[in-house]
Amino acid sequence: MIKLWIYTQNHCEWQDVDALSSYQDFNFEQYKYGLCIFNSHSKKYLRGNESCLINDTLFYLEEKESILCHFPIQGNITVGRSPSCDIQLCAKGVSRYHFMIENGVLKDFESLNGTYVNSKKVSSYKLSVQDEIVFANIRMLYFETYIALDMVDNPYDTMHIHRDETTYFATNLKLEMPSIKRYDVQMPQIVHLPVKQSLFSAVGPSFMIAGSGFISSLLIGYLQKQTLQTICTSLISSITMSLAFMVYGLYNRNYQYKLALKENQKSLAMYDTYLAEISLKGHKEKIELEKEVQEYLSKYINTYKHETKDSVYVGCIEANWCEISFREVNYEYAFNDLVQKRNQLIQTLKQPILWPVFLKQNQVCWIEGNVKDSITLFENYLWYSKSRRKWVWPQEFEHMEEIFLNPFCAIHEKTDEDTIVVSFDPKSMQDAYYCLIYVGKDEPSFHYDYHIQTMYAHELSMKRKRYLLMPEVTDFYEQLIKEGVCRTDQYVMNIPVGMDEKKQIVYMDFQNYGPHGLVAGMTGFGKSEFISFLLMMLIWHNTPNQFQYILIDFKGGAFGQPFYEFAHCAGIVTNLDSQSMERFFQSMNYELEKRQRLFLKEKVSDIYDYNKVKSLSHLWIFVDEFAQLKMRYPQFMSQLQEIARIGRSLGIHLVLSTQKPNRIHWISAKDYSPMYFIST
Repeated sequence: MIKLWIYTQNHCEWQDVDALSSYQDFNFEQYKYGLCIFNSHSKKYLRGNESCLINDTLFYLEEKESILCHFPIQGNITVGRSPSCDIQLCAKGVSRYHFMIENGVLKDFESLNGTYVNSKKVSSYKLSVQDEIVFANIRMLYFETYIALDMVDNPYDTMHIHRDETTYFATNLKLEMPSIKRYDVQMPQIVHLPVKQSLFSAVGPSFMIAGSGFISSLLIGYLQKQTLQTICTSLISSITMSLAFMVYGLYNRNYQYKLALKENQKSLAMYDTYLAEISLKGHKEKIELEKEVQEYLSKYINTYKHETKDSVYVGCIEANWCEISFREVNYEYAFNDLVQKRNQLIQTLKQPILWPVFLKQNQVCWIEGNVKDSITLFENYLWYSKSRRKWVWPQEFEHMEEIFLNPFCAIHEKTDEDTIVVSFDPKSMQDAYYCLIYVGKDEPSFHYDYHIQTMYAHELSMKRKRYLLMPEVTDFYEQLIKEGVCRTDQYVMNIPVGMDEKKQIVYMDFQNYGPHGLVAGMTGFGKSEFISFLLMMLIWHNTPNQFQYILIDFKGGAFGQPFYEFAHCAGIVTNLDSQSMERFFQSMNYELEKRQRLFLKEKVSDIYDYNKVKSLSHLWIFVDEFAQLKMRYPQFMSQLQEIARIGRSLGIHLVLSTQKPNRIHWISAKDYSPMYFIST
């Protein structure tokens, strides 16, 4: 809707141009380029963005359709051009401090063009909901918690935005999702409890020795007719030996038991230590992982427009933070003390932590929350996501006035496979959606992938809500600086020349596209400006030892004068000195021969191979208004052609500016990088 603004001394109103036919004693007629206003005394033609005064009535016609901007307010606010104002509007007709709203009362700061409420000029006015405020062709609708701004252009100026300290920005963001940990819990070495050797095993050999000695002594004494004394001596020897074996057997029985018990306790202690180390390590890593997840979420949600994937953060669920691999034991060892301790450790490690959930296509989640939570998710989505899919609420709800002006949301609108749907009905489910978010206390009757009980996202601050409305202006030089160091030890021919529609820097590689440049375009379309820009980028990226330039200026030196003081400058030739042109071409002939001799001496074929051995700068020749050069000095065209033909290998480059590039036929198409400014 294009508006026609009508001002009288104390009255202001607007009319829709498409529906406008008459106003008081004025008649209107649309024509191709604007509006015709006439009455019985006069007739005026009014174009877009123009105004006229007829019989003490001022008419102003907007140039294009206006848009509605949702601007949240809180407490007292001031409106004006000053950066210190809460709402800074850099538009024509707005005073530095135009008016303020304090406790619902509008107070004008004696602004130059005045403030109008409901079409009447006021200095102070008690506002009601949906009151219309007009000033300097800007229309506002007042609500208690926000203002709807109706303007032709986005009014906000990003130069004076104070960003929150906790905000991260995609240019310096290092964001990686923490990975879950992995543990391999080893199986304990299962050993039976030590048991003492049986008493018979310990003393049995001694009794056998005693018995065999007794019997052998009797038999030998009987058969050999030995004396009783000899037999007794033999018996005593056998008894002594058996007692010695008995003592050794009892001692060895007790010693082996204690040794086995000690080894078992040592094994238990070692496995206990192993489990304690894993438990301590797991506790520390769990705490660190929880901190990493919190930091990741903080950066993810707080970073402005960094997310390029189609994922929607909806909250956190309890999930395992580690993967545990272990070997199952046989049933007979299930109640072993070591196995029990191992199982207890595994259960401790399996205690879940809050893990973020990002909805993807065709996924459904249930959030135990309220309507406010869905608004918070939506606003945070606008903050961190570049995709900005449309959100649809099938039902009306409280606080809907906070978001219904946003172009990325809708209510009672048909959904499709590209929309994010927010539902409050646990029994019905939409047929088409990108992903579906059900918000409510009752469990839904349909299938859902995630059950969210904890939302890490918080309501956006007032500054961020306002920042979302700012125009997306990307400064080329600021973006260039953020990309890294501009100068290196190597000569740079890959030069930034502008930005594309995606706000990414576009580079022109003179080494791959061609060593020479041709800038073409109509008069006044910025050929000289582009050459100046290109020259500045070459200076910025290269040292004087790597790059030098000569300027041929047929504008009396106005083009080349700002670049004369740079150390890269090898000379400037203007149309005011005819002899300087002759000296220039004599110098160029000498320079060509000099470079050829240097290459011959080092046995190289081009400047790139030469610079591997020694150092020689590239020489660029910039010609502004080549047609003037050709017209005034036709005798030098053959020398210029020679430079164009052999300049590639010698490191000499031409950049020519002309209105008629088809006349420069002597440079091969493969030898120049075309840069056209085309009139439309």
